[in-house]
Order: sequence, then structure tokens, then C-alpha cells
Amino acid sequence: MDFRGVARIQMGSALGGGVVLLVWPALLLAPFGITPTPHVAIVARMLGGVLFALGATLAGVSEVTDRPTQIRVCVGNAVCDGAIATFLAVDTARGAIGVAGWALMAVFAGNCLSWLVALRAGSVGKSEQ
Repeated sequence: MDFRGVARIQMGSALGGGVVLLVWPALLLAPFGITPTPHVAIVARMLGGVLFALGATLAGVSEVTDRPTQIRVCVGNAVCDGAIATFLAVDTARGAIGVAGWALMAVFAGNCLSWLVALRAGSVGKSEQ
């Protein structure tokens, strides 16, 4: 998949998840065994705002054709998604979140991989020209 496709897919995911966490955090917290106490709901809503901002940012950069900018976007998002996948794996393994944490970990690992594929696809295209 190319840069534009990865950015658009992850834009949709970030916007959707962000809206749900902003409006109804319990919907996304419950499957992970996280009780949406008032304190947890506040943090979840802040995360929703951050996800929404990420989605809006990805909407803006999805049309970028400047290769150095694409590289920075791919590497930055891959590192972030990889770190989140790692933390989710550790926290799920130690029982801090429910077994559904493995599924969420897989989503973030897949996101990380998709950015790396987009990064590689762009570099392959450049070398063939």
C-alpha cells in the first residue's frame, strides 16, 4: 500500500476512534475490562481528542508528495504505533487490561507495519525511476 492509502485508512480509524472516545468512552473501554470511572473517562476523552487531532492531521498530509515529508510522517507514526503495541503487549500479559488487549495490540502492530510498508513502497518507487 502506498503512503496516501495508509494515511487515509489510518485517518478514518483515528477520526472514528477519537469521536467514540470523546462522546462515549465506555463503549471502547469496556471490552478491555477497564471500568470507566469519572477519572478514567476524562483521560479517555483526552485520548479521543488526540486521536481526532491525529486524524485531522493525517487528512492534511495524505496528499503530500514531498518524499522527505512522507518519510518523517511514516517513521514518526511507525515508532508511535510500535511503542503503543509494545506497551499493550506488556500490559495485557501482566493482566492490566483484558484479553481483548491482544487484539488492540495487533491493530497497533499492524498500523506500525503499514507505515513501514508505505515507507518501503516509496523508496522502491524512487529507485526505479
